Amino acid sequence: MTRSRGLLHLCCFIMRLWVGGLLIYSGVEKLRVYLWWRDDILSKMELVPDSLLTLSAASLPGIEVATGIVLISGVWKRAGGTMALILFGIFALSLISVLVRGIDANCGCFGPTSSYPVAWAGVLRNGFFMVLCYLLIVLPTERQEKTH
Repeated sequence: MTRSRGLLHLCCFIMRLWVGGLLIYSGVEKLRVYLWWRDDILSKMELVPDSLLTLSAASLPGIEVATGIVLISGVWKRAGGTMALILFGIFALSLISVLVRGIDANCGCFGPTSSYPVAWAGVLRNGFFMVLCYLLIVLPTERQEKTH
């Protein structure tokens, strides 16, 4: 393996740890304070009908944690990257929806200790993580290089 390839793999490894760790932390924090996440954040954002509120509030953090584990493990790098890209896209679209509709809501991304009003900076943050996820999807893996 050339030095540049080694650096590329190191960068991908760091991106997987960063994005995966972020998703695990975010998901665990939402599960830890489930009622707060459901009632004070998700409900006030008016993103899903009340009939789906409990299901959405329970499943999203679990999907975040599972996606983070897949990314960190590196077993299904592209699948994990794709799932994370979809999650960050959903997060960005959700924030845009709240902003455009003028709803006064907090972003509960990382639990109550880091909750802040929804703002365009959150949309940009999610866009940044979408770029990282896209790179994880398109950059070659070590396994691919060994087979070629």
